[in-house]
Amino acid sequence: MEKKIKVGVIGVGSIAEMHIAGYKADPRVELAAFCDINEERLKEKGERHGVTRLYTDVKDMVAKEELDAVSVCTWNAAHAPCTIAALEAAGVRPVLLTGDHESAAGAIAARLSIEEYHAGCMPEDKLRYIDASQGQGQPVCMIGDGVNDAPALKAAD
Repeated sequence: MEKKIKVGVIGVGSIAEMHIAGYKADPRVELAAFCDINEERLKEKGERHGVTRLYTDVKDMVAKEELDAVSVCTWNAAHAPCTIAALEAAGVRPVLLTGDHESAAGAIAARLSIEEYHAGCMPEDKLRYIDASQGQGQPVCMIGDGVNDAPALKAAD
């Protein structure tokens, strides 16, 4: 039998129900853990879906569980911190490459606890950074927010 994909769901409010239903319908997936800041809702959803490993802290969940994937079902403003916590738990080092000015880039990096950031990047700067990282054998995941990120998105692993 093939190993199941262990999924942790972060945020178990109403939108999570659609994600959870999809995972439960796929025999290749195991719902391994749930995380939510609302402890009452967390317990109720755990009981409803047969998930016993429940957390109120994202970093705690991703550090303790051996997850293959996380499903971030929080409000939009919490997506980045939750995703960064999961990536860091998997040994991925986030780097912020942005065209924004130094002050804005520094504020965003600080808010997201990203240690390395580069401000004032043009699309070709981002592409050079990705090429250099890949040249050192580092896999690269690129998340972009506009058409000017297309070359870097295409070049990333």
